[in-house]
Amino acid sequence: MPAPKRRWFRYSLRTLFVVVTLVAVLAGGLAWELHAAQERRAGLQWIEDRGGEVIYKTSTRKMPLWRRLADNPEIAFIILGASFTESDKCRIGAQFPEAEINPEENGWMMFKAP
Repeated sequence: MPAPKRRWFRYSLRTLFVVVTLVAVLAGGLAWELHAAQERRAGLQWIEDRGGEVIYKTSTRKMPLWRRLADNPEIAFIILGASFTESDKCRIGAQFPEAEINPEENGWMMFKAP
């Protein structure tokens, strides 16, 4: 009895298009998140270079996996100095919506170590 011929997995052209589209959408979403993380890191560096202070949240359990993998931390507070204008504050608030900007102005009491 002759050995049966090996049959390769068959798929249609439509299946190929669907798979390629799904992979492209996922890769685009990941690229978007990586770009956003890079922009946020640049924004944090800009804030710190101009004399601002950034306080990070300690718990990251609620963050999505792709944000943790992209090294995109959640920010609790951003304390800005006098060198920041109102337009800077608006831009920072849009870039870091989870952060409280200048918490002393909003009734928060911040303690600094001596």
